[in-house]
Amino acid sequence: RPPPDTVLAFCEAHGLNMNGHCLVWDYRPWSIPPWLEDPSNCGPILERRIRQIGERYGTRIARWDVLNEPLSRFNIPENVPDIAPLPPDFERLAFEWAEQHLPASAHLMINETTPSSWSPALRPSYLALIGRLRDEGAKIDGIGLQWHVFNPADVAKLVAGELHNPTDMLRALDDYQRLGLPVHISEITLPAVDGTPAAQETQARLACDYYRLWFSHPAVHGITWWNMPDAAGAAGHEAALASGLLNADLSPKPTYTALHRLIQSEWRTRLTVNTDASGEARFRGFHGSYQIRVQDRHFTRALPADTGVLRIDLELGQEGMPS
Repeated sequence: RPPPDTVLAFCEAHGLNMNGHCLVWDYRPWSIPPWLEDPSNCGPILERRIRQIGERYGTRIARWDVLNEPLSRFNIPENVPDIAPLPPDFERLAFEWAEQHLPASAHLMINETTPSSWSPALRPSYLALIGRLRDEGAKIDGIGLQWHVFNPADVAKLVAGELHNPTDMLRALDDYQRLGLPVHISEITLPAVDGTPAAQETQARLACDYYRLWFSHPAVHGITWWNMPDAAGAAGHEAALASGLLNADLSPKPTYTALHRLIQSEWRTRLTVNTDASGEARFRGFHGSYQIRVQDRHFTRALPADTGVLRIDLELGQEGMPS
C-alpha cells in the first residue's frame, strides 16, 4: 500500500474525499507494535501519536476513525490472542485526545467489525458502547459499520440469501438511526472468489444490490470500498486478494463498471422541465449540487437540504434565498 503522503497528494489533486484510518486500535501487529511490551500504560504514547498525526494531517483530512474495533476482545474469540491490553477507559480517552489535537471541524468516527456491526446477537453491545461513550462526553460524529466477506463459503451464503439478509440489515440500520448519528458503511470486502468471469459478474451483481440497500436508508451517509485493486489486501486475507474493483493491472472489473453506472447514471437526475405561468418549475430528483441551464444561462447550485427549493434571479444571475 502506498505511503500516506503520496495518497494525500493524489486525493487533493483530484478532489477526492479522505478518511483517516485509524488512530487507536488495540490489535497486534496492525496498530500496537511488537516492541511495545506493556501497552497497558501506553496512554502518553497513544496521545503523542494522535498529536503528531493531527499536526501533520489534521487540516488535510476531514474525517477520522478515532476508535477501531474496540469490541473484538469481547465478540470475536479468534482475535483475542492478538488484542493488546490498553489503559483503562482507552475508548473514551481516544476521543478526548482526538478532540484536543484535531481541528474542531474534524468528523470523529467510531468503527466496528462486521459481526459487531450487523449480528443481531452482537449489535446491542455496539449500540451500548456508543451510548456509554456519548454519556461520558465523547464527541462521536459518526458510526462506521464494516462489511467484510472474506471466504467463498460466505459469498455462496450471500447468493442464497442466508447471510446479510436485506431485512435484517435494514433493521440494523434502523437501530443505528435512532442514535441520531450519520452511518458510514466503512469497509467493504466482497471477493470475486476464483476470478472467473462468472465470479466477477456475481461480485458485480451483489455489489449493486447491497449498494442500493445502503443508499436507500436515510441513516447512511457514506460507503467505502476497502481494496481498490485486486492483490492489494492485507496479508492473511488471501480471499480478499480478489475483492478489488480493478484487476491487479488496474483495468476495470465488471463491479467497477456496474457501480460507476449506478452512481453516475442511475443516481443522477437529468431532465428538462418547463416553467409555469409564475416562472416556477418543479421536479423530483436526488439531493446534491445541480448544473442548471435556463435558456442560454448556466448555473451551478446546491439544492438546499432544508427546503428543497432553489430560486434563481434570471435578471441578476444570482441565487435568491430559499423559500
